[in-house]
Amino acid sequence: MASTLTVDTIVGATTAGNVKLPAGAVLQVVNGPGNGARLSSTSTSYTNTPITATITPKFATSKILVRWSTIGLSPNDVYLYLRLMCAIGGGAQALVNANEDHTTLDGYDEANWQPIGHEALHSPNTTSACVYTVQSKAASGTHYVGWSSDTDNKNMMNITLMEIAQ
Repeated sequence: MASTLTVDTIVGATTAGNVKLPAGAVLQVVNGPGNGARLSSTSTSYTNTPITATITPKFATSKILVRWSTIGLSPNDVYLYLRLMCAIGGGAQALVNANEDHTTLDGYDEANWQPIGHEALHSPNTTSACVYTVQSKAASGTHYVGWSSDTDNKNMMNITLMEIAQ
């Protein structure tokens, strides 16, 4: 025997706008930055890249799946390091995973543009705004994150945040 449930709107009975869905359901998706200019940096300390997005979890028990990608360039024989940070509720940035320090590029004998991508599953345990930002550094010389210095969507930088029900 088949059943059909047809509704136009589901509204939370006690918490306006928040309906508890089964574990694994995607509650919301945020995408960014889309049109920032690439980062050109000589910093040997981590610095924020334009790859950033903000999500405000509906439930403190939710997990946030973070996926980011870009293209980068490091000088000859110099590694480019990237890491994912999160600032919760206007607080200081903190490393998303304690052992997460990504050495992703090495120019070897010549510098080459290379694609970079990563994802992480984060448990921020909050309903406050969470600002996720990718940071970069190189040991020496100028490194680049993102393809173009224009802001016309040719920069090849993307970050997607997905709140996952638990």
